[in-house]
Amino acid sequence: MLYDAARGITDQQHSFSIATAGFGFLSLVLLHKGTAIALVLAVTGIGTLIGVQQLRYQEFAELLSVLQRLTRHREIVANHLAVRHASDSLNECNEFHPICQVLQRTLRPIGFDGIRLQMLNPNGFSPSSFHPLRSGPDGSLLYSWSQCGVVDPPWELRLELVTNSHSRWGYMTLIRMSDGEALALDVNVLTDEFRTCLSNALDRACTRLEASDQGHHAQRSHELAVGSSAD
Repeated sequence: MLYDAARGITDQQHSFSIATAGFGFLSLVLLHKGTAIALVLAVTGIGTLIGVQQLRYQEFAELLSVLQRLTRHREIVANHLAVRHASDSLNECNEFHPICQVLQRTLRPIGFDGIRLQMLNPNGFSPSSFHPLRSGPDGSLLYSWSQCGVVDPPWELRLELVTNSHSRWGYMTLIRMSDGEALALDVNVLTDEFRTCLSNALDRACTRLEASDQGHHAQRSHELAVGSSAD
C-alpha cells in the first residue's frame, strides 16, 4: 500500500474516492434519465475497473449498496408521482370502469395485485351494475389484474373511504399476493389526496347509477300511463 505524505492519503483511499465519484456521477445520470448511453457505459467501466482492481471487497460492496439505494429512491419518487397523477385522473371519473382502469394503471407497477371495495350502505343494485368489479360472497366488490387470482392474500392494506363532504363511503383493501419484496412506496401517500379523490369518484359513480335507475323507473311509469290512457 502506497502513502502520499503530501496529501495524507493512501493509494487505496485515492482509488476509493475516484470510484465513489464515478458511481455518484452515474447515479445522477440515471436519476435524471440521461440518454448519453456511451457516457454511462464509459463511467461504469472506469468505476468498475478501479473498484475491482484496487478496492477491498467491502468497500466495493458499499458502493453497490449506495447505487441500489439511489435506484430505489428513484422508484419511490416515480411511484409517488404516479399516485398523484392518479388523483387527478380520479377527479374526472364518474363510472366504475374508468375508476378501475386508473387503479390498475397506478397500483400494478407498484406491486399490488388487486383491490376489494366494501360499501357501508349498499344501494341494492345488481352485481353487473358495478362491472368490471365482481361481487364477492360477503357482498364486497373485487377487481384483480393478477393471473393467479387473489385468494387468501398474505398482504392487505385497508383504507377507509371518506368523501369531501365527510360522508363515509366504505373501505378499500389493497391486495398483494407476494410479501417477499418491500414496496417502493410510502403508504402514507395513499391516505391523503388519493384516498379522498377515490372516495369522491366512487360516490359519483353510485349517484350516477341511482340517477339512471330513477330515469328508467320514470320512463316505465310514463309508458304505463300512456298505455292506460290509450285503453
